[in-house]
Amino acid sequence: MHPKNINKTYLAVILFAAALLLLSVPIVRVTQGNPAIPGSEHYEQVNQPSVLLSFLLGFIPQTILSISLPLLVALASLIIFASLISRHVTHENQLYYALIILVTTPSFIGLHIGLNNYQFVLFFGLLFALLYDRGTKWYFLPLSILYLLSPLLSVVLTLGVIILSSVKEKGRESLTALFFLVGLLIISSVTSLSFPTFSSLGLTVDQIFSFFNAQYGYSLFLLVLGFGGLFFEKKRTIPLLIFLASLFFEPFRILGLALLSFYAAKSFFKLQEREWTITFIGNLTLLLFVCILLFSTSTFLKETIQSSPHQGHVDALIYLEENGAQARVLSDEKLTSFITFMTGQEALSNNNYFYSQNYRYIDDRFKREDIGYILIDTSMLNGGIWQHDEEGLLFLLKYNDNFKKIYENDEVQIYYFAPWRE
Repeated sequence: MHPKNINKTYLAVILFAAALLLLSVPIVRVTQGNPAIPGSEHYEQVNQPSVLLSFLLGFIPQTILSISLPLLVALASLIIFASLISRHVTHENQLYYALIILVTTPSFIGLHIGLNNYQFVLFFGLLFALLYDRGTKWYFLPLSILYLLSPLLSVVLTLGVIILSSVKEKGRESLTALFFLVGLLIISSVTSLSFPTFSSLGLTVDQIFSFFNAQYGYSLFLLVLGFGGLFFEKKRTIPLLIFLASLFFEPFRILGLALLSFYAAKSFFKLQEREWTITFIGNLTLLLFVCILLFSTSTFLKETIQSSPHQGHVDALIYLEENGAQARVLSDEKLTSFITFMTGQEALSNNNYFYSQNYRYIDDRFKREDIGYILIDTSMLNGGIWQHDEEGLLFLLKYNDNFKKIYENDEVQIYYFAPWRE
């Protein structure tokens, strides 16, 4: 199928639906009186903006940029994805299925709510794949940008180009890619850009699978149908290598989302076109997969809409800012970036402090680290950190006079550690 043969109406409908889906989270959150963007990753990016983000924030309001830029990147990624797979599908419906599956994948939605580097990893990764697939040498441009976002990903993809070029006996292209790789390694040796250590490469279920609460993981739908589609492919070495790499390295997992969406679409199409002995069983199987997809998407949207920060956090942090808070704030790791974003004060999280009842230890560490405030919300009290109301630091907050509760609403409490200046 040639890219020019893509039905523009169908594509426009899918892109419009994708825009509505991605905008639903900030719109609903704002109508509920909560900050538009949930989570912490977006606020990390705003607190420590890149050169590009600093430039954009110079003339675009932060709220508008945090919604519009991820949306535009998502739509551009979908268009590139459609163009990339258009020559690798046997029926146009496979292309539309792939787009719908990718759009409704929880990790894709989460990736484009607020600002984060991985949405650009997906965009430039797909752009690299498209340009390489079309046989143009311009693929070195997105590879160079990917190096700034994820050095290891860029190096591995360059190695892949060298190997493929050698296999296809494209000597000049292989030599060019080799020089490009050497250049990347030289840049790494003289700059602060570094590669992840083996200890930071993960292989745990809560990092890989979204149904075990991985932030950017594979859904059950993608795994089942994606591998089903791979099973019918003759050339599956490269997709399998990418999937194996994605188990250990998160940027590859981002690219793996698009890859498995493509193969899941092919698998779903084969199930749809198959001549079932019992038609009812075939229809029921297709309906089951559609329900799994819709359930995972709706569940993710509901959880994201309800996740922190909420208006209670905003009110508490406005109180801190208005009262001239100058000390660091101890709180849940999920809230530290938002606290810094709202107050300008550094926030930190440390489980050693949360679980300690030793006042001498707490007193010493708080004074050393300039911790003057402890912000606690209901999620921390209800199993997020503590299991009962006198566990760990809560015991000191309740019975030690050096900790004074200075603010409280339905969701947030703030304690002041009086001796922090001593």
